[in-house]
Amino acid sequence: MNTTVSTRVAAHLSSRLSASGIQKPPGVDGLTKVVGWSMWAVALLCVLGFIGGIAYLVIGMIEGREIHGVKIIGISLVGAVVVGSATTFIATLTGVSIV
Repeated sequence: MNTTVSTRVAAHLSSRLSASGIQKPPGVDGLTKVVGWSMWAVALLCVLGFIGGIAYLVIGMIEGREIHGVKIIGISLVGAVVVGSATTFIATLTGVSIV
């Protein structure tokens, strides 16, 4: 008898969730727009930082300060990983793809 009740509850919940999908709360459209634009801006900064780090690395090799270029490249790569993870996390929570 308990199995029947739990099966009915599970079937009811799954039908409610899959009928029209999970609905977004009101006002979340503006939030996803702001978050999406900010993630694109940060991704652009990561790419520019990577390119700048490579340029600084090349110049640093001539002057003997290449470690600064490596640090810039590392920071931009870590930033890119954080942006990718945050995009996936927010898309999972809101059910909306930001990118």
